Amino acid sequence: MPLRHAGSVKITGAPLLPQLKDPATPGHPAISSRGGATTIRTDTHRLIAHSNGGYFELYDHRNPDAETKNLAKDQPELVAELHATLKKRRSR
Repeated sequence: MPLRHAGSVKITGAPLLPQLKDPATPGHPAISSRGGATTIRTDTHRLIAHSNGGYFELYDHRNPDAETKNLAKDQPELVAELHATLKKRRSR
């Protein structure tokens, strides 16, 4: 649901009422865009999709290396899954 539209900036969101009523309710991935890159963040991973030629970065936040080791080439299935979720969420 759009919250505000100012020029080319579009801010959207999802209702938080379920989480406010019951903090144990599962949330949803966080998505943001900046400077030609779009990011989707789950409880465990962050995928950064660069608009210049389809370059991806994938990081596992359960790992002590966090965002120092790009796992995109090692986990193409997860990259594809998160990228599909990202495209689906952004098309709303």
